[in-house]
Amino acid sequence: MNITKPTIFLLFLSSITFAQFSVISGDVEVLDNDFRNTSLSQNVPEFYIYSCADGSQNPCHPESLFVIASDTTGDGSPPGERARMYFPWEYGGMNANKFKVTASWPELSPTAVFASAYAYFDVIGNQAGPGSVQASIWYGDNCQDSDGNIGSPSCIELVGRFCYVVEDTLDWDAGSDSSVSTDTCNGCWVSLPAWRNYSDGLYSDQALNPESCQYYDHCHHDTPDSILCGVGYYDGIAPVLLDSFNLVSPPNDSLIVVTASNGSTDSIAFLWESSASASVGALYNLSAEHILFSGSSVLDTAVHDTTVSDTTFVLAFTNLYDDLWVASGDSGVVSWDVSAIEGQDTIPSSNGPFKILVKGSSLSTDPESIPEKFRLYSAYPNPFNPLTTIRFGIPVATLNTTSLQIYDITGRRVETLINTFFNPGEYEISWDASHHASGVYFAVLQNGQNRQTQKLVFLK
Repeated sequence: MNITKPTIFLLFLSSITFAQFSVISGDVEVLDNDFRNTSLSQNVPEFYIYSCADGSQNPCHPESLFVIASDTTGDGSPPGERARMYFPWEYGGMNANKFKVTASWPELSPTAVFASAYAYFDVIGNQAGPGSVQASIWYGDNCQDSDGNIGSPSCIELVGRFCYVVEDTLDWDAGSDSSVSTDTCNGCWVSLPAWRNYSDGLYSDQALNPESCQYYDHCHHDTPDSILCGVGYYDGIAPVLLDSFNLVSPPNDSLIVVTASNGSTDSIAFLWESSASASVGALYNLSAEHILFSGSSVLDTAVHDTTVSDTTFVLAFTNLYDDLWVASGDSGVVSWDVSAIEGQDTIPSSNGPFKILVKGSSLSTDPESIPEKFRLYSAYPNPFNPLTTIRFGIPVATLNTTSLQIYDITGRRVETLINTFFNPGEYEISWDASHHASGVYFAVLQNGQNRQTQKLVFLK
């Protein structure tokens, strides 16, 4: 067999280092015994790993953690400790042809794949931390397409996945979790594992996809906060992860009318489901943003935020009325949602946020403004688009509620603006008809036997 010179086979290799991974791919280079002994480097590997050498499992994913030192000089000389990984030279009746090796960076650095009696490559320790490696060896002929993608429907892929403890765990980042005494190598051992993007490959075999993990035993140094990992996760005991839950009431797009008179007596009760897996110590954070309007113009936003251990919270109308009063607003929209909190885990509701439409009504405190009789004043403007202000007067307090309702030309009630008790005084409320069709409507004010009607014309 002719010896292939290094200057030739290196032309067929590609090596890429990303923020999280070091990737090398290309042709599996067949060597004779003399060249094999010096092909990877003059350094002899510290240990040899034959876990995947017989090709009996695919993917091959040994449970053992491989402890490896790293280059502590910082100048690359001598290189870090290395482990040699063995795969079969022949698999499925075909020989090793192409490879792609992915390793956690900067913890590990892989070499190219060579072959004699076995297909093999080295993994070199580079920096302290939890590391992982995935090797894809393709068996067959021409296992690469015209676009340079490694793999082919006519070839067979053998996948190996490995976990490495690089250097002393006390030198790992604080958030990594330095306890490894009871660990086994599985798909959830380290966040951002080398096999993370395997399923995105053009020729990936679905049957070889890695397991899906909700949390990880150890944190790779580039792990974002959105991924659960490190101290408190795994270690043989699965953490309690919160189940999904829904907001219940007030239902979405509810309407409430807030006045000076009911502000001190009425309230709104927010209710939501509990997260089924939450413990007794779980908390719920309710956030309600009150967007304040004058007509169609946004004035300001008031935020009502609280954390409770129960699945309900009561907010007094006076809070919403004060929001409107301070901003000189006549209406508002409350957007509210709840998040469950358990330890490091937080999950928002599945169906939120919900919205509540708030209609404001102003009470005159001037005794001279108290009307002599029950009265519905002319709305202004009228015709209108899409807002109009409706004023009415209450001469005396009664045992009946006062309602102000809107009906369309067919007599169908389309909206209830007010239905509550009022003290004597004059009130006004804005009606936003933007979600209704153009046409003739009727405002009907009623208290007991007293009833007054006014025609409204909405022109878009």
